[in-house]
Amino acid sequence: MTRGPTLNTSHKWLNIPDTELSRYNCYDTLATALGWQMLTQAMETNGQWQYYKERVRPFVPAVLEMQTRGLRIDTAELQRLRTDLGQELADTEAKVRSVASCPYTLNLNSPPQRAQFLYDEVGFKVPPATRKRPARSTNQDALLWILKGLRKSDPRELLEQMFHRSRLNTILTRYLTLDVDPDGRIRPRIKLTGAETGRLAYADPAVQQWPREIRTLVVAAPGHTLVAADYSQIEARILAKLSGDRVSLEVFHAGGDVHAANAQDLFAVSPGAWADLPAGLREEYRNFAKTFLYGISYGGSPETMHTKTFCPCPQCAGKVPPTAKMTTAQVTAAANRWFAHHQPVVQWRDALVADVRRTHTYTTPCGRKRYFCEPYPAFVRPLMNFPMQATAADIINEATVRLHHIHAAPIVLQHHDMLTLEVPTADVPRWAQVLRTEMERPVPELGGMVFPVDMKRGDSWGRMEKIPATT
Repeated sequence: MTRGPTLNTSHKWLNIPDTELSRYNCYDTLATALGWQMLTQAMETNGQWQYYKERVRPFVPAVLEMQTRGLRIDTAELQRLRTDLGQELADTEAKVRSVASCPYTLNLNSPPQRAQFLYDEVGFKVPPATRKRPARSTNQDALLWILKGLRKSDPRELLEQMFHRSRLNTILTRYLTLDVDPDGRIRPRIKLTGAETGRLAYADPAVQQWPREIRTLVVAAPGHTLVAADYSQIEARILAKLSGDRVSLEVFHAGGDVHAANAQDLFAVSPGAWADLPAGLREEYRNFAKTFLYGISYGGSPETMHTKTFCPCPQCAGKVPPTAKMTTAQVTAAANRWFAHHQPVVQWRDALVADVRRTHTYTTPCGRKRYFCEPYPAFVRPLMNFPMQATAADIINEATVRLHHIHAAPIVLQHHDMLTLEVPTADVPRWAQVLRTEMERPVPELGGMVFPVDMKRGDSWGRMEKIPATT
């Protein structure tokens, strides 16, 4: 027996009478119809109509088909995960309560009680309030702030258990509360405009946020196999192309690993010395370089490099890629080395900011236009991220359209830079070739640049193995 979604404040509309909802929907439809002509005129005036007509409208049928098809769920695996993670959560909460003065009355789901426990009873330093973090907050951001300033006298193990509890509770309440249809599938609500960059977002459940250990829930139907193609380092390639960064472009042209090359620039390691480093240290440096590229070089700062850590406890050590541990000063020095070696990126960023300060708009090479109306410098960070992510979204969305309209491909998931099909097992080689061909088509708007993909297949989303490039 599967449980339906947990009701919360976002479901208040369920208490509205049907007659009132119907009246509202009618007015909403009428307003849309009356405003359509003015809307199209405004889009034409602002230079957005052509993009909508050529790229957005053809994308809608593909998305509707994807949502209708849904994702097949292994209900036995769902029950196992609920049981195992539920027991782990209970054990973790017991460890946390054992430190409390009143363990039997402490409600760890109550933010005020958590705050009183952590700050008044245990004595952790209270994080300062910010725009996104209220006073005496105990959310993930607050725990990260405490972790960074942890003193030797602070009970680190307790803080790690709080992280772990938060992680388990999120998985159980947000991701494993599924409404499985009679045909064994879930049909998440696909939000076509859920992200400003143009990437698809999902709700009920938010599939794009699922951690790797629960992706085994999504399985292929009997006699079928999941086939996926994932763009390799697409945002890094777009950054190199847009900025004219010859150093990175040469790495890509040679078929090299840009994250390893960036690690060498960051840590001032020559190619020869890099090969002599222990494999574990190379992996730590490479993972740091990857985080750096998708952080600092897209508008982040050295001080925020480590805020992506989700659970630093020993139990999750194997689930988080190892990365180099560095102080803020060391990160800043590494960033300066990288930017000195990639001057075109610095120049491109400066020119981008100057242009948007003047026009308040940015248009991707594929024609997606976004307005940046925030005062300077508030728009700088989202602006740095937008050209790469929005262009990547344009590329994968266009591939989705071709796969749907030309091949009637059975697409079940678009997840970040990856497309997944659910195909008859006997047809895997053919569909793998179709998927690779369509996703690796040259992009005219980027000078015919080709973005290679890594192919995978498997019986579930969480158990995929690579398909050799010759297949």
